[in-house]
Amino acid sequence: MKEVNIFLVIAIGLMIAFQLYRRSKLVVRGKVTVIEKSSLGISLVMVIVVTLVGSTESIHYVIGGLLGLLLISSMLKIGVSNEGIHSMSRVFMVLPWKKVHFIKLVKRNNNKDFELHSVGRTWTNVMTLDMKDFEKTMGIIHQKLKPDKYEVAQEKLVDGLREKTKKLK
Repeated sequence: MKEVNIFLVIAIGLMIAFQLYRRSKLVVRGKVTVIEKSSLGISLVMVIVVTLVGSTESIHYVIGGLLGLLLISSMLKIGVSNEGIHSMSRVFMVLPWKKVHFIKLVKRNNNKDFELHSVGRTWTNVMTLDMKDFEKTMGIIHQKLKPDKYEVAQEKLVDGLREKTKKLK
């Protein structure tokens, strides 16, 4: 019984640490995702089952399987590949379209990717997307926002704005 309790404490601690790390990397913190709700549910069920029923080998396999599925689904939910490029599904998942005040698409000079800067009342979010998804992203933005709520810029213009703001400070 003690081995399972130690295992559960470590597993739940790792899940919480992973979720906190993931949340610290996102600027948008307002939404509670399905993954976070399911992780809380799985954690509570695991603690209750092991506390009430006790420890058997089958419970170990069930707990390990649930933790594995949760870890995989959390990694898929992040939607970032090794190069730091966000997936197109992230545009649909993360942005609360009714609360977006302004979006700026910044084409980078390397012509491989672009940045999507979105601004809400109390939050900002920056996503890096592959250039092949530029037209799809523009289509989504055209559908969701009015023309005065977004703009497209080159990286040089943004760098110039950064230099001007540094001089003003």
